[in-house]
Amino acid sequence: MRSWLATLPKGKGRGASFETRIWWSPGSAANTIARGLSDAGYATPPKGEKFLVTGRFGPLKEGEIERAREWGAMLGRSLGV
Repeated sequence: MRSWLATLPKGKGRGASFETRIWWSPGSAANTIARGLSDAGYATPPKGEKFLVTGRFGPLKEGEIERAREWGAMLGRSLGV
């Protein structure tokens, strides 16, 4: 992700970031991605969204898919889609 963000052309657009994580993960990839998008000129929500997984690699915890769908719908509404 870092290398992709480093090559992202400067632009004017919108973006959003998210991550899947275990509940105790330090830091936030989603917020780092949001900053990278913002630095490249893309408007983003101030913080990326986080969705929890069970175990180290998934699957998503119960209720997280529904929460992700609602988050996506909210993003769409905010863009007038």
